[in-house]
Amino acid sequence: TSADHGQSSNKGEDQLLEQIEAIDLTEALNRLRGNKTALSKILQSFYRQYDKDRHPPQKAYDAKNWPQVGELAHQFKGLAGNISAHRLYELSGELQHAAKAEDQTKLDKLIPLHGQALNHLLDSCRILIEENPQPREPLQADGPQTVQQACNQLHQALIERNIRAGDAMNHLLALLDQAQQQNLQSLQSAVENFEFDTARELLKNWANLQGLNLS
Repeated sequence: TSADHGQSSNKGEDQLLEQIEAIDLTEALNRLRGNKTALSKILQSFYRQYDKDRHPPQKAYDAKNWPQVGELAHQFKGLAGNISAHRLYELSGELQHAAKAEDQTKLDKLIPLHGQALNHLLDSCRILIEENPQPREPLQADGPQTVQQACNQLHQALIERNIRAGDAMNHLLALLDQAQQQNLQSLQSAVENFEFDTARELLKNWANLQGLNLS
């Protein structure tokens, strides 16, 4: 019998999550304060983002673009850490270090292993997509927004650890000029990697600099 990880899910969703072998379910749920629905949405989003292009680091490796291999490995390390996919996390870290050292011998060994770990995770997540075939509807803004309103919407999504924080982030970026957008790259990365707590702190800091009060 599995432990009770929270009330925000149904029995079918619980059983589906327990079938995903590539993650540490208990640890992943602890990160999300027991919110199984949020975890399910994150895994579905992860699957839809990477299913068509199964292993982005492979292309960079084939082009011998070691800095890009390292950057992609860093991204996957963050993603894997947030969903407690330990095998992918460990291999992403090793791949990142090998790319930084431009150690092709290690890269030759790690690239296929990293691809296998990523594919295993994606294959594990497929069951969630099969049970939830319709992609989520984008979060819609209620009419023209001000920067203050967009910040509040993003802040609320981050508090709720809502997968649609990415849509709220896009709404905010659309209201800013290019220079301002560049200042929010770290925030955007945190949102994309589901690092909700980090993103909240970054948003708070930026809003304070802009003289905005988050609600």
